[in-house]
Order: sequence, then C-alpha cells, then structure tokens
Amino acid sequence: IGAVRDARVDLAVVPVRVREPGLRAVPLFGDELVAVLPPAHPKATRPWLGPRDFLDETYVADVTRREPGREFERFFAPAGVEPSRVVRAGAIEGVLALVTAGVGLTILSRLTAQPYLGAASLALVPLGSRGLRIQWHAVLRRADGSTSPVARVARVLANVGAALAAESLA
Repeated sequence: IGAVRDARVDLAVVPVRVREPGLRAVPLFGDELVAVLPPAHPKATRPWLGPRDFLDETYVADVTRREPGREFERFFAPAGVEPSRVVRAGAIEGVLALVTAGVGLTILSRLTAQPYLGAASLALVPLGSRGLRIQWHAVLRRADGSTSPVARVARVLANVGAALAAESLA
C-alpha cells in the first residue's frame, strides 16, 4: 500500500479494503483462507481447524511482519493466540516445500494454494466451522481515473479472479 502511495508501483492487490487519503480500493473477488498441511498429518482429516490447533505446530510463513487482512490479524489475533514456533520461508514455493516436507503447517488463500495441489502433496482444511472468507482489492491512486490503464488492469484482474474463484469452488 505504501508503494502505491509513494508511486513506486501503480497497483497492489491486498486482502483488505484500504481507506486512505489519495488511494482507492477496487473490489476484485472473494477467496478463503485455508490451512495447508501434508495429507498424512493427523489434522488433515479434520473438517476445520481453529487457532488453537496451531499452538502445538510449527507455523511456516512467507513473511512474519503482521499485515492487515492476513492470518495473524484475521485468525490468530481474535482468539488471542499465536503459534509458538514460526519459521519464515520467504516465497510461497519455499513455504509449500517446508509444509510438504512435514516441517510445519501454513495458512494461505485457497486461490494461492490451488495451483500447487497437483505438483505437491498437500491437504487444504477450512479455518473455523464456517470458513474464513477474504475479499481481495486492487489499490490504486485516486488520481488514476476509471479509464486509466491502471483502472483497466484492475477490471481485468476482477474478471480473471472471479473466474478463478468460481472454478476453485466447482
């Protein structure tokens, strides 16, 4: 968001609605945060996992910085818990390699995890009894009007994202 504000990038895709002077958020598509774990893990067959299910596990994260709309704010903080062991793996591929190797568990959006299911041995388990929905938004500067190239890219992202989300639910 800061990079958009500072004009270092033209658009950012974030899992929260940004309300900041000079910026606007364009809703893109809905998604769901899910636990990602090896299929042989004892918790992989549960219908859903709660925040306390992560207390005795190593949590593998792409970043350890607390970001709005992500799992620490949306899932762990409301329950007043955090995983006791956190490993920072950087890129999503590194996170999934560690999860596949049985090092720990992670939380990703379903649309982020879905493309890796065929290549890696992974199980996706909903968070909470009703799931944990998120809404992705494109953040751009207010000065970029509705016909600007950046606004057009946001509309394309919304269409592609909606199609991917519908496909992942099918």
